[in-house]
Amino acid sequence: MKTANITGILLALTCMMFAMPLQTNAQTVENKTWMRLFIGHQEYDGDYVNEMLQFGVGHDVAGGAGVQQYLSPSFDADLSVTLGRLDDEYAPNHFSMYMINTNLMLNYKLANGYIFKEYSKVQPFIATGAGYSFFVRGTEPDASAFQLPAGAGFDIPISENVGFTYQATYNRTFSDHNVDGSFQGDNSDHDDFLVHTVGLKFRLGAAQDTDQDGIADSKDECPNVIGEAKTNGCPDRDGDLVIDSEDRCPNRAGMAKFNGCPDTDADGIADYEDECPSIAGSREFDGCKDTDSDGIADNTDACPKLAGTEKTDGCPDNDRDGVMNKADNCPDKVGDKVNNGCPPDADSDGVLDASDECPQLAGVKDNNGCPVVTQEMKDTINLIFQ
Repeated sequence: MKTANITGILLALTCMMFAMPLQTNAQTVENKTWMRLFIGHQEYDGDYVNEMLQFGVGHDVAGGAGVQQYLSPSFDADLSVTLGRLDDEYAPNHFSMYMINTNLMLNYKLANGYIFKEYSKVQPFIATGAGYSFFVRGTEPDASAFQLPAGAGFDIPISENVGFTYQATYNRTFSDHNVDGSFQGDNSDHDDFLVHTVGLKFRLGAAQDTDQDGIADSKDECPNVIGEAKTNGCPDRDGDLVIDSEDRCPNRAGMAKFNGCPDTDADGIADYEDECPSIAGSREFDGCKDTDSDGIADNTDACPKLAGTEKTDGCPDNDRDGVMNKADNCPDKVGDKVNNGCPPDADSDGVLDASDECPQLAGVKDNNGCPVVTQEMKDTINLIFQ
């Protein structure tokens, strides 16, 4: 495979990663099994040559597949198979052979909720385990070797079902001749190789969704009750984004600060504690107004536009006798309720003092509270004067 082709594939993977919206997806108890497909590059370190971190993309390309299984928030199991070619293009003892590399590794995830958030956009990990490689050596007998792999990498979620993955794995073999055929050279007793891979991982199977509302149980705060994504899987009948279990008014759209209840008049007092829910008021008057500023709320004020007193239900009482002006027959004279706000009847003639022209003498109403003078009395008076 030519260098240009490899570069094109890497570029395509990179563009795909950034073209798709990032999601906070991760391998969890609900997203247990993933398959990954990757391409890569390997570097050989043996008796005759050390290619570590020397990229000969044109002839050191690799590719493969793997399966990852969720074990816990911190650990995943990873079984991978890589097909590649190990070679030494420049040493006197030139060799080139195909390799099938199989590793079973335990990944320790740093995005585990302790070090980084479990749903981080970038999810790094380190890994180690055990492996076995088979080498096809052409004219020489085929060979194999056990190895101890150690690696590190990171995942970047792309969508609910797809992620980008990068990993570098150093394979320390327990052999010194199965690759280059030599026990000599640096006498370090190894034929080791480093593999870099980039690729995509795909979720196998759907996430568990107990209530069948389309939201995986791992992200569903109400996994046993059908809900909506915008409320994290919980029901919200009135659509005010306050879930029903926390909504004091589940059938009427409201605001979170009012426990899901409305404030119809926008006076900062929820309707359920507002005595006048349709008229903006103040908390002093339980949500009602006091138009005449007499300290009595309009809803209990018999004269809401005229300042009055509590004694007269908010209506004016000029003479302060406890009888409101509109019911006081003597609004400027102190009286009592018995006499409709007028003063009492001192001479008990049935004519109130306020209209009694003879308040100290018993009279009759027809004579404005004064006594009636008979003709006999008039004659007697005239006689006396004469």
